[in-house]
Amino acid sequence: MTKKLFIFITLFFLLATDVSGVNRTDTLPLADSSAAGLMYKKKAKTALVTGVILSSAGVVAAGIGMGLTLAGLGHLFEPGYQGKDYGSLPAILGYGGLALIAASVPLYIVSGKNKRKAKLYLRYQKPDLPHAGKEIKGQMSAGVVINF
Repeated sequence: MTKKLFIFITLFFLLATDVSGVNRTDTLPLADSSAAGLMYKKKAKTALVTGVILSSAGVVAAGIGMGLTLAGLGHLFEPGYQGKDYGSLPAILGYGGLALIAASVPLYIVSGKNKRKAKLYLRYQKPDLPHAGKEIKGQMSAGVVINF
C-alpha cells in the first residue's frame, strides 16, 4: 500500500510541475528593455511588500498565541490554582501565524526572481549618446606614439 501511495504522489508532483517555461526566452526588443525592467522592478517591490506584511502579521499572531498559551500555564504548579482557559484560541492563532509565515515565503522568492529580471533588463540598456553640439568635458584619453 505504501509503495502505491509513494508512486502516486511522485507521479502527481511530476505531472503537476510546470516545465513549460524551461526553454522559454524573453522576446522583448532592446528598445523596450527599460519599460520591461521598470515593470519587473515594480512587481518585485509589490511582492516584497506583500510578503513583509504577511510574515509580520504571522509573527504577531503566532506571538500572541504563544503568549496566551504561556499565560494559561503561568501558575501550573501551585496547588488550588484555577488557570485561565482560553479554549482553542492560542492554537488557532499559533498555527494561523505559522501558516501566514509559510504563505509569505513564495512571495519573497517571486520578488527575488523579478528583481533579477529587472536588473538584467536595466543593465543592457542602450547608453545615452551625447547631444549634437554639446561639449563633453572631463574626459581623458591616452595614446601611443611609435617613431620609425
